Amino acid sequence: MFRNHLIVTIFIYLILSGILIFFKPNLVFKKSTNTNFGVGSNKTLLPFWLALLLIGILSYILTIIIMMRFI
Repeated sequence: MFRNHLIVTIFIYLILSGILIFFKPNLVFKKSTNTNFGVGSNKTLLPFWLALLLIGILSYILTIIIMMRFI
């Protein structure tokens, strides 16, 4: 049963990560190559690694909610 949760979580994670990389929102990606974490010019509010971490946690929570409805 845990294996099904893991497969669905990885699938959702890959889809959401692909969407993030495809659309490249300004919240995560800036035009200049040298961006630092923080608030201000040439800084990004949400670094890419943190966005991926949050997507991973969100995908796991979504998987648990979806799987509980079908049990």
